[in-house]
Amino acid sequence: MLILIDGPPEFTSRNTASATAGRGFTFEVTTSGWPHPALDYTGRLMSGLTVVISGDGDAAISGAPAGSGRSALMFTATNRFGRSVQALAISVKN
Repeated sequence: MLILIDGPPEFTSRNTASATAGRGFTFEVTTSGWPHPALDYTGRLMSGLTVVISGDGDAAISGAPAGSGRSALMFTATNRFGRSVQALAISVKN
């Protein structure tokens, strides 16, 4: 039996990720908290990467980065019990 307890959102995924230019990349942004938090982000991704936000407080970043460099995103998770913010740095090497 699954029991859900109301609570503020928290990020459960790492705040850094690494990728290789031209290769497939996937990273899951995950949160906890109930009700599921609404997720939003600011910042720019490198060419070749996209973000898809699901309705359950999670997001997927995927694609094949076009070149080396770094992307910096700021994710915000919000529900009626609070708000949590986490920076995500994605480093891409050749």
